[in-house]
Amino acid sequence: MLTAPNENNFDQWHELAKSDPERFEAMREALVNEALAKMPTQRRDRLRGLQWRIDTIRQHSQSPLGCCIRISEMMWDSLSHNYGLLNLRQHLFDTPQVPFQGQTSATIIPFAPVNKTL
Repeated sequence: MLTAPNENNFDQWHELAKSDPERFEAMREALVNEALAKMPTQRRDRLRGLQWRIDTIRQHSQSPLGCCIRISEMMWDSLSHNYGLLNLRQHLFDTPQVPFQGQTSATIIPFAPVNKTL
């Protein structure tokens, strides 16, 4: 395995990208593959597909800023379009809830108040 800069140190990664772009790309890809390999099997294929989409955007973008904008748009689309998270949330809250059909009464046990001084 390649020795990578600290995973969370942006400055180290930035310096590597400037000084040795090929090594940067190899290390980035190795870290992505390592992270994907650790994912549960049921999520791995979906995440690999998402990473493929991101890599495709990166390859076809003419500038880093353009790439960032397109990936950001993809993220917002997944949040807000027809089957996005916001619509799913709205659907869950708009769906009438079926009342509980089981026990309709319960014994309520009173608790004495607790006075704590710190």
